[in-house]
Amino acid sequence: MNEFIKELRRRHVPRFAVIYIVTAWLALQVATTLLEAGIVPQIVATIVFYGSLIAFPFALVFAWVFDIDLKKGLIPTSGFEQAGTGDEVRANQPRIPPAKSIAVLPFADRSVGGDQGFLSDGIAEEILNALVKVEGLRVAGRTSSFALNGKDFDLPTICKMLNVAHVLEGSVRKQGDRIRVTTQLIKAEDGFHQWSETFDGCMDDIFDFEDQISLAVASELEVVLSEKKDDHLVVKCTDNSDAYTLFLQGKALFAQRIGDNLPKAIALFEEAVAKDPLFARAWTAMARAQVLLPTYVRGVDRYESMNQAEQTARKALSLNPKSDGAHAVLGSVNLERRNYVEMQREYKTALALSPEDMTTPQWYAQSLLTVGRIEKAEKVLKRIVDVDPVAILAVHFLSLAQWIRGDMEGSELNGTQALKMGFLGANLQLAEIAAARGDADRAGLLTADAILGLATDFSDEERALLGRGVFGNAKDRVRALEFVDSYMSSDGPQAEPFIPYFLVRIGEPERAIKLFRTAKASVEALFFYGVWGPHSAKTRQHPEFRKLVEEIGMVDYWREYSWPDSSTVSPDGDFTFA
Repeated sequence: MNEFIKELRRRHVPRFAVIYIVTAWLALQVATTLLEAGIVPQIVATIVFYGSLIAFPFALVFAWVFDIDLKKGLIPTSGFEQAGTGDEVRANQPRIPPAKSIAVLPFADRSVGGDQGFLSDGIAEEILNALVKVEGLRVAGRTSSFALNGKDFDLPTICKMLNVAHVLEGSVRKQGDRIRVTTQLIKAEDGFHQWSETFDGCMDDIFDFEDQISLAVASELEVVLSEKKDDHLVVKCTDNSDAYTLFLQGKALFAQRIGDNLPKAIALFEEAVAKDPLFARAWTAMARAQVLLPTYVRGVDRYESMNQAEQTARKALSLNPKSDGAHAVLGSVNLERRNYVEMQREYKTALALSPEDMTTPQWYAQSLLTVGRIEKAEKVLKRIVDVDPVAILAVHFLSLAQWIRGDMEGSELNGTQALKMGFLGANLQLAEIAAARGDADRAGLLTADAILGLATDFSDEERALLGRGVFGNAKDRVRALEFVDSYMSSDGPQAEPFIPYFLVRIGEPERAIKLFRTAKASVEALFFYGVWGPHSAKTRQHPEFRKLVEEIGMVDYWREYSWPDSSTVSPDGDFTFA
């Protein structure tokens, strides 16, 4: 209900209603005056009254659909439901889709039991990944394309949302070991079916199907692309169809991540490599799941998980030295271990091996935010969001980068978008924007919601207390600090990611740095997001912070690669922070 009211206000419906009522009242007064003067008959006043009454609901509908701009005239208002699925036209996204562009939508599961969704999605994703290799072809990101699964949008709307000129649809029907894959390439402009084909065979033929479909699509678009692709786009990654089925099942759970999906995905990947120990992609997928496990599942030993992820990634590289995903995992492991120089090397290798992959750039951008290279991170994230507009974490981190750099308008746009897509952590920067506008109460409430999105164990009352501690009065701050001291001195796990950020945000650098040094922060990147924020000069300029970044090797990273945006470096190599 609250969202509906907010949407009414955004579309200016209440304003229009007030204007309409005032105008109708004035018209009725004029009609009544003329009636009393004998200038017009009674029927005129009656028509004005009932006409205004009957037209009122239609006027409200008109106000919902259109807005009136003094310079542009009558303009359509962007939709509320669609805005939550990524169709807002961003400043960095062209309105006319490139002719060399396509979206691969999730294939429909036409199997009798309806239990092969993982297979239909997996085939569609393999084709998407293959088309990404076609030089000059813009392929909408997986997250955005697959977010439309089950949504009731027509083809023109889908193409507008994803900014593409073509769409590939399909279906999969599996019965026993037999499989049928039906695909069709559709031109967005007129809905013309440019190409369609049906492939029948068994599970052992699945890689040939994926390759034939990818090559056929590239061939059909060749008139537009003026390019020729003779090489295979899909390479067979295993000879064991059972291992491949387990791999696709694991990937489907990996994409969902929440709850116990990641542990289940890891178990399926383990089964896959047990059936085929040479299945490099399954080893890489397992490593990715292991490196993300502590972020999504509470109670997991973070350091043990990093050790497992490293071992698995190195196994994947021993089978395929060009595995970009395995190098990206090692980049994340080194970030966690504060090996920043090695982190950068691994990410650069991963990016060079697969420049069109969107997962590695997102992880890389998060590492850039950690080391204070905010402007560079923003550029990387804008590229991701341009290709994959509903990649929820990329949208959130873009909002975060924009807030740190002082772009409140951009931060609010993307933060609101991430929130609509379900990421509560975006409330962190939305709270700061609310506070900047003088609404401290709302800022505190949004902060409490953000803490909930960080998978903490705090109760509703404790989250509210911390929120007020950041944006409330002096008494609120004292109460929050007392709670933090009590919490951190108690027995049991104290791995709440928000506490170091909270201490930085309220100007307690010594306590925050001490907590960071004891490794009691489960997501230490959040600590640095706070450090680089516009309110944290006190922490950046504190002597202990300088000691900290020297201790953990971040200064070595800066000297080798690039200094943080907020730093000033003297000719002799000394540095200070603004």
